[in-house]
Amino acid sequence: MQIKVVAFGNYDEAFVEDRITDGVNIIFSNDNNKGKTLVVQGMLFALGNTPIFPAGFDQRKYYFYTKIEVGKNEYEFLRKN
Repeated sequence: MQIKVVAFGNYDEAFVEDRITDGVNIIFSNDNNKGKTLVVQGMLFALGNTPIFPAGFDQRKYYFYTKIEVGKNEYEFLRKN
């Protein structure tokens, strides 16, 4: 399985990470509270994981999208609540 796109958002704001390449990808920032955790947890939530978002983040207000590739097939997942 290869992750292709991770996104989350609502009517007012959205984040899309589609720069994921083959091989190893590193999500980093020199600062805290920049969204690194939300990207990973949003991806897991879209794929069906139990919500594990940071306190203070209301995931019920957002849609979470993940696109993966398995072999030559692509699958898209969209989840809210």
